Amino acid sequence: MRTIFSKLAGILFLVLLQFLPFSAFSSHFMGVDITYLCDPNGNNSCEYRITHTTYFDCGGAAMQSYPLPGPPYYPAPSITLIGNPSNCSFNSNQTWNFVVYEEVTPICPNTQTKCYSSSATLNGVSQATYYMDIDFCNSSCNSIEIQWYNCCRNYTITSGASGNGIFTGGTSIDLTQSTCNSSPIFSNPPVPYICLNQTYTFNQGATDPDGDSLSYALISCYNSSSTNTVTYNTNYSSTAPLGPNCTVTLDPVTGDITMLPTTIEIGVMCVEVTEWRNGVSIGTVVRDMQVTIYNCSNSLPTASGINATSNFIDSVCAGEEICFYIFKYCLSRYGK
Repeated sequence: MRTIFSKLAGILFLVLLQFLPFSAFSSHFMGVDITYLCDPNGNNSCEYRITHTTYFDCGGAAMQSYPLPGPPYYPAPSITLIGNPSNCSFNSNQTWNFVVYEEVTPICPNTQTKCYSSSATLNGVSQATYYMDIDFCNSSCNSIEIQWYNCCRNYTITSGASGNGIFTGGTSIDLTQSTCNSSPIFSNPPVPYICLNQTYTFNQGATDPDGDSLSYALISCYNSSSTNTVTYNTNYSSTAPLGPNCTVTLDPVTGDITMLPTTIEIGVMCVEVTEWRNGVSIGTVVRDMQVTIYNCSNSLPTASGINATSNFIDSVCAGEEICFYIFKYCLSRYGK
């Protein structure tokens, strides 16, 4: 009788695992983006669309089907909305809409990863995106802070923070603006793969729908709250996220992060993006990133500056067209 019960319990456990995808993903977070868009449907300036995007290690996330894209195994997130002042009222209903679940590994399209095949050597990165619309028309708040927490970060991290929680609370909505404000949005996933001993510059791919100015700063990554930072290894920090053997510089105007890694490393890095309108800060967004350094055989391409010069910077007014040439001197592909 006990043997039969044990077998039934084992079968029940396996069945339950199929319906608990969250636990499979929750220990392999590589990063998160939380952004918002004002008046997404064009008929209500009090409505905001909050978009939540999380990034996972395909090799550690116990992928349940190949190939991607597939069903959204990671369930809709749960965020905390905090109003200011603390006793203000607002609509806190959370009805999430699934957008996409796909691979976003920053490598050549023909390179196979574990997102598609369990036999691949590269783990790869999967992305799950949801959004929800919230109406703040009847809110008595001056601002809303968006917080999100989950456990745990990727266990492959070597810089400290392995298995720590992942928390972001730096995204805020200013409800006092006469013209409603949208946060910056990002086109480049915060999960760069970098070749050892090669200088690499990661561009955020940030644009602001309202044309506001943006500034960037490296800040600490957080574990479970805005006062609890992740556990960095000795000689690692928010400004030295890849340790003493890797120089990391952040351009506060462009947001470009330039790195020259000299050791194999997997580290966490957090970037705070501040919006400025008429010289006044009107909001912040925090990107929680994982940087992977690995030994690859490619050589980086080289290119000229603007119109074959050594100048890589130009200025242009919003809505104005700009054209220039970039001359490519050689081209190699990742892993080739």
